[in-house]
Amino acid sequence: QCIGGGGCGRVFRGTLASGETVAVKRWAGGTNQQHSVMELMAELNTLGTIEHPNLLPVLGFVCQPPHDLMLVTHYVSRGSLQDALHGSAGTVVRVESLDAAWRLSFLSGLARGVQALQASNFVHRDVKSA
Repeated sequence: QCIGGGGCGRVFRGTLASGETVAVKRWAGGTNQQHSVMELMAELNTLGTIEHPNLLPVLGFVCQPPHDLMLVTHYVSRGSLQDALHGSAGTVVRVESLDAAWRLSFLSGLARGVQALQASNFVHRDVKSA
């Protein structure tokens, strides 16, 4: 089931053989597959070494060129940043109940996670709420 997407590809909800629900980021690919594989490996090298309470750990990856380049992380069932800040159909939390203090706390946690990525020379190009 597709649960989101960005400039680099789409994100799906999946299930491991153990029954654990995971998020699977599938790269869009494009015409330069070798570049996509190198991009995935660079992301894995960086993300695999960063531990931070505001970042999901990398569980694994799939690399079967030419079409399957995927990153596997834990699945978070609370919805997307878009859902949390603006609301959408199927949102777990009612947006009306989220006051300014909660939103500020949420965005502060997001900023700390992005800061941890940047401290490791990793630039996340897909942070957006819409």
